[in-house]
Amino acid sequence: FVALAGRLGDVIGIQRVFYVGYASFVVGSVGAAIAPGPEMLSGARLFRGLAAAILMTASTAAIGAATPAARKGLAMGIWGAVGGAGLALGPLWGAVLTDAIGWRAIFWADLLFIAAGAALAVIGLRNLPRPAAARFDVRAGIVLAFGIFLVVAAAQGAQGWGFGSPLFLSVLGIGVAALILFGAIERRRDPDVRLIDIRLFRYPAFAGACTVTFAGVAGIFGMLFFFNLYAQSDVVLGYSPIVAAAALLPFGVALFVMSLVVGPIADRVGYRFPLTAGMALAAIGFFLLADLSTGEGGIELWLPLAIAGSGVGATWATAGAVGLAAVPRRFLGEAAGIFNTVRYVGGALALALGSSLYLSVAVRSFNTELAAADRPTGNVDQLDNALTGTNDGLEDALRQLEPTEESVVARAAETAITDGFRATMALLAIFAVVGTVVAAFT
Repeated sequence: FVALAGRLGDVIGIQRVFYVGYASFVVGSVGAAIAPGPEMLSGARLFRGLAAAILMTASTAAIGAATPAARKGLAMGIWGAVGGAGLALGPLWGAVLTDAIGWRAIFWADLLFIAAGAALAVIGLRNLPRPAAARFDVRAGIVLAFGIFLVVAAAQGAQGWGFGSPLFLSVLGIGVAALILFGAIERRRDPDVRLIDIRLFRYPAFAGACTVTFAGVAGIFGMLFFFNLYAQSDVVLGYSPIVAAAALLPFGVALFVMSLVVGPIADRVGYRFPLTAGMALAAIGFFLLADLSTGEGGIELWLPLAIAGSGVGATWATAGAVGLAAVPRRFLGEAAGIFNTVRYVGGALALALGSSLYLSVAVRSFNTELAAADRPTGNVDQLDNALTGTNDGLEDALRQLEPTEESVVARAAETAITDGFRATMALLAIFAVVGTVVAAFT
């Protein structure tokens, strides 16, 4: 849907896409705020996700269209800094509102941001160029969405299904086949109709920027998710949602600052060094987190979190500026759609692959620790509940054990959750290493 929104901006105009996105976000937010049950809440949040996809794509394309090439790094840096601030402060803001008022307040409060953004859009987007008449292929968009969905679903279900299971192989195979079919459809389409012009990847800077974007977003989403699992687990750090969000601030603040600072620097010295250095910093930070001790928390985490945040912050928006500068102006909406598709796929795959890795490593570590202590091995379902950070899984099981057994199982779970977190940080570090190499040679 992100790619479809990008192409839609080239067809009907970025301004109109913005207005559609804001209106959709209002509908989704109000629906979530008044939802009487989980079904409507899930539907409203899905609608908000579609609206967010539209707005992110339209905002990137608008910056590309309105900003001269010499200041594109600065503009994208500001865009990235604001987005980074939202990613960093969003969990803390949501936790405070939930504790003080209730979870519905999160969605009502979003309406204030929507109103401010819509007012600025009306004022700031009036002079954007009007698009030439064009069409786009909705059917290709459906095939693309179907393929991405199945590949992500296969990655997320791999640990539970088994990598060699018929279900995993079928879902992954159909997803890959759908993506291949999408590529074949697009190659035969007239350029004015294509949803994604594959020829854009012939620009080395554009292809490299997409790879760096994937690695950076995987790092951001992976950190936000898996750090909270680690920090909020009752058998590890036991942080409340507010304290866990506050503990992650070094990552978010560094992301914000570097997004703001690196863009103007890249405008003056070029993009290769900032992107390469940023990815290298991210890799160092994630490798440091992959080497933490069992149950380690507090100020010991500040430095690696800040290093990782600085790295992904240096690339969060700067990579987008590289890609937008590399393509002809008439493809800006399409290029923005591709970039944001890469962002969403990077985040989704980081969570899917990371979750499978997290559970696999944690379960194996848990059972190994129990076997070494001559205790019965745990089961996957029990540990799965423990890894969510809730109190109704392992904690309930611990209370039913004898005191001596309870301490052994708790220590095993602490080691297992730490090992799972370390494994996911190593995965994010590998993504960052690949991003470093690509940035250095494109």
